[in-house]
Amino acid sequence: MSANASFCGWLIAVVVCLCGVVPYVAGHGRILDPPGRSTMWRQGWNTPPNYDDNQLFCGGFDRQWNTNGGRCGICGDPYDGARDNEWGGPYATGIVVRHYRAGDIVTFVVEVTANHLGWFEFRLCTQDEPLTPATQTCLDNGLMTLADGTTRFMVTSWAVGLYNISVQLPAGVTCDKCLVQWKYHAGNSWGVDEATGEGCVGCGPQEEFYACADVKISDQGGTVSMPTTTTTTSTAAPTPVTNIVCPDGTYVATDTYAADPNMTPWCQNTCPTGYCPSSHCQCGTA
Repeated sequence: MSANASFCGWLIAVVVCLCGVVPYVAGHGRILDPPGRSTMWRQGWNTPPNYDDNQLFCGGFDRQWNTNGGRCGICGDPYDGARDNEWGGPYATGIVVRHYRAGDIVTFVVEVTANHLGWFEFRLCTQDEPLTPATQTCLDNGLMTLADGTTRFMVTSWAVGLYNISVQLPAGVTCDKCLVQWKYHAGNSWGVDEATGEGCVGCGPQEEFYACADVKISDQGGTVSMPTTTTTTSTAAPTPVTNIVCPDGTYVATDTYAADPNMTPWCQNTCPTGYCPSSHCQCGTA
C-alpha cells in the first residue's frame, strides 16, 4: 500500500471518529405570543402545566430521524407516541388565545432558552378543530410569510431570550379557530446536504422543536378573554451568551450536563473555536 493511500485511510478514520463524538446539543424554546398550548399556564390560564414546554422536540433527534424517518407530531410530540398537544390531548383545551384581523402584520414572540442557531417558520391551518383536526398537510399549505417577504426567520447569533418576529397574516383568510404552528429547526450539528452531498454544520437532519397555538382570525379582529391571573414575562432583547476561556485549555461539562456523556467531548471540541457557553461548559479536569 502506498504512503498516500495509508494517509488517506488514516484521515478518513480520524474524521469518522471525530464525527462520532459531536453530539446533538439541543436548542430549547417556546412560543409565548400567541402562547402555545403547553405554555398557556405560564400566562395565567387555568390549563395543565407542562414544565417541559421548551422541549417539544419530537422525542429527540434519534427518535425523530432514526426511528421515525424525520416525522413528528404537528405540535412537537413524538410521531410514534402520545399526542398530548394535539386535539384530545391534555394540553389541547380548545381555548382561543388571540383574535387577529385578516391581513394584518402581527408580532409573534419566541423565547429561546438554549440557542443553537437555525431558523423559525410559522404555519397556519384554518380547519376548525375538533370538527376537522389539523394535519401537517393543512399546515404545510399555510406556510406564513414574514413582514420582510421571506418565510424563515434566521437565528444568526447565539443570543438567548425573546425574539419578536413580524408576521404577515394572509388577506381574506378567516376562521373561528385556526391552528398556528411554530417550528424551530436548529442549525448547530454536523450533517450532509442532501442536494450537494457536502458536509457542513447545519446541513442535513437537525433537532427540531414545535408548538401549537389556537387563534381566531376575522375581518374586524378583536380581543379574547384573558386570564385574571397573569405571570410577568420579560420583554428584554435577547442576551448574548457568556463565553468562558480556560487558561489550560481543559473544558468539561457543567454540573447540569455532567450526566450527558456527549457534553464534555462537545465542550472540548467547540470551546477552542471561540464558542464556549458557560451554561454548558466549565474549566476543569476531563
